[in-house]
Amino acid sequence: MQLTFTKLDAKGRISIPAHVRNSVGIRNGDRVAFVTKDSKEITILPSISDSTATLTAIMSDHHKGMTRIINILNSHRISVISMESFTLERNEKFECNFVVGLEGYSDIDALKKEIKDGSIEDIEITSN
Repeated sequence: MQLTFTKLDAKGRISIPAHVRNSVGIRNGDRVAFVTKDSKEITILPSISDSTATLTAIMSDHHKGMTRIINILNSHRISVISMESFTLERNEKFECNFVVGLEGYSDIDALKKEIKDGSIEDIEITSN
């Protein structure tokens, strides 16, 4: 991991230093995705899709729920751009957030129905 600093200009733009762009393969004209966490952290990711969505799942069994979601996303060739999970209630309830690329996939309601099962209490998918 390497820490690099840059400044925000008056128009809200940042410059990504050349060595950072080169290390992650970002070139002139490429799109990037900004992922915000708890309004204190921003992650910049190379965007692999123009069509993205945020998937939030509340689950009682972390391992089973995560495995189910990832397997279903893979079966539909939906790419995971970013993923985070955390405990809501110790060993009882978990929240998992995914940013996914929806290139070529449009049936969000069917995806929600397929993902939701006994270990997944709630699922929300929001197009970005």
